[in-house]
Amino acid sequence: MAAGFDLPGDRTEKEGEPVAGLRSALLPRPLLHLAAFVHVYGWRTATVAAALLSALVGASVAFLIFGIGATDVGKALQAALITGLVTGGLTALPVGVLLHIIDELSRARARLEEEIRRREIAERRMRELAGTDELTGLYNRRAFFDRAQELVAIARRYQQPIAILTVDIDHFKQVNDALGHAEGDRALQRLATILRQTLRATDVAARFGGDEFVVIMPQTRLDAALVVAERIRRAVAESPGPMPLGVSIGAAAASGAEADLDSLLARSDRALYAAKRLGRNRVCAEPPAADRPPEPS
Repeated sequence: MAAGFDLPGDRTEKEGEPVAGLRSALLPRPLLHLAAFVHVYGWRTATVAAALLSALVGASVAFLIFGIGATDVGKALQAALITGLVTGGLTALPVGVLLHIIDELSRARARLEEEIRRREIAERRMRELAGTDELTGLYNRRAFFDRAQELVAIARRYQQPIAILTVDIDHFKQVNDALGHAEGDRALQRLATILRQTLRATDVAARFGGDEFVVIMPQTRLDAALVVAERIRRAVAESPGPMPLGVSIGAAAASGAEADLDSLLARSDRALYAAKRLGRNRVCAEPPAADRPPEPS
């Protein structure tokens, strides 16, 4: 229960949650330890403890005052006892009210923190859903373009290679017609799982729509991209399922100033259609501009 009363430098402040402002607004920092005690043991227990402490201090002071030069120690003790009782009684009422208020404020603060955490989780989930394909769990088209533009800009700035793969399931309509759309959805999920298992953490895979997927691979040259593409193709062909699957993959790469997202997508798309024309279930590459033969005039 005391977890709601973490002190400065606690978990919530490290995560950057906005509850730090609420902490300062609801309870001054010097009262945090007292608030934690009240929250754990209750304001009534804290009131009794404060009254007893006040009575002890009052009795001690009274004994010192009346005991100096007193010939009757019993009367000095009696005076000290009465003073302690009066001091404790007078302390109990205002302190009890104050601690009750602190207890209510601390509970309100705990409720506000919990509400803030729930809202942040909900907002984070909404952001994830907005950028995620619901069926496969990969990036959706919009989120892919946002991330891919960043990676291409980095490649251009630091003169790094970057590659794109366009992946399409062969004869996907036949899977839907023969086994139903539910099995077609499972085929898409099989491919998404293989992409997650095969790609690096720095690679970004997305479902572009239908049975088409795209992968952007930073710091990757064309030859390395072709190795990964072949690994994906083979994994799909060997994956268990009610119907064998095959994928055609088009690859394209660029480096430095030549890196352009639209151009890379267009080139990998042309390579994909070349793989389809050559019989499907294969990987084809669109070579960089410097390596392509000149267009006939």
